[in-house]
Amino acid sequence: MEETRKVFNQIVYNHKNGIVYHDIPSLEVDELPFATMDEICDANILKQSKTASITNGSGDSYRISDAFFGKYADNCKNMISEIKTARQTRDKSLAAAIITSKDYSLLQDTVVIASQFTPESIDVGPTSSLFEEIGTTTFSGKWRDFANDLKWYRNIPEGKSPEPSKGTSSEATFTVQKHGGAVAITDRARDVINSVDIFSRLVNQLQEKRLEDENLLVVEELETNTTNTEAGIDFSTASSNPLAMINEIIADFGKKPENRWDLFISQSYVQNWYLALDVIRGQNQPIPNQSVSGGAIKVPGFPSEVTWVGEDDLSGANDGFALNRTAIKKFRGPTRQYTVTDPEKEYQKYTVKTHLAAKTVKPEVIYKVTNINA
Repeated sequence: MEETRKVFNQIVYNHKNGIVYHDIPSLEVDELPFATMDEICDANILKQSKTASITNGSGDSYRISDAFFGKYADNCKNMISEIKTARQTRDKSLAAAIITSKDYSLLQDTVVIASQFTPESIDVGPTSSLFEEIGTTTFSGKWRDFANDLKWYRNIPEGKSPEPSKGTSSEATFTVQKHGGAVAITDRARDVINSVDIFSRLVNQLQEKRLEDENLLVVEELETNTTNTEAGIDFSTASSNPLAMINEIIADFGKKPENRWDLFISQSYVQNWYLALDVIRGQNQPIPNQSVSGGAIKVPGFPSEVTWVGEDDLSGANDGFALNRTAIKKFRGPTRQYTVTDPEKEYQKYTVKTHLAAKTVKPEVIYKVTNINA
């Protein structure tokens, strides 16, 4: 009898509450009734326990089973115990049984999907991590930002009451788009026997590509902000003095944490030019060590609140962006994952589909600084 292509382990991660559920694939993500769906795992507990690697050969030392609910916690304890036994005895039959078990593979896939969004994620591109991520279960909505414009009155006459001041707000509409990737895994029983983390390869491969793309998505949103501009100076000219430019940018922003200047983003090598300016390093002083990858740094001359981030995904090398980190939000919808077995190709394919949007919610605190590398 010819084997047929099968789809199983259909699960969905709700980023709003951190719970992984059995998916209902016949429904769109924004139609899922999470309140009544079968709960499998609490990803927040998984993150706190740092349990992305559960096959460490020493039993369930990270207490991964605490993250699972009901029968899934019991299955998880059994799986941990059998993995440890398979390694100690080098029993290939037992290792293969662990991998082919329907219950165990569901647990493994749940760890994969939950571990992809831990704080210990691979850092591929610095910009995406700068901005707050909001969990949502809808594909579209509005983000409301309230202005800090309430008033406090002095010297109120007797018999008088202060006039109420009404806080104003602004709204930004967001739409969450779907993204995805897949990877095939083979020889997993051998990996268990050889004490190789059977999850890390899958997680890392998917994670790296996902994070690269998500970083680019955020950078592309940043670059749409061209309304507010500030004239820069050419950092590649050693005699340039950035003081006037810095003070102009400071004046463009407010003084409070929610509206002051606290980020500067440019191509990473522009940092090298700035640090080599005569007024920054001192005339006749050695040229400072050069950085290949840039990164997030504090630099002389900039306000102490400002972090300069080198971002090579920026499409232009001549301009940078001064902004407040509340200017952009990331909206993450549920993440779906499922497994496909294909007898003809002799592999299991793990597919992940995410829903993410980056949206400028406070354009008034983003300034494009032009010609910093003319």
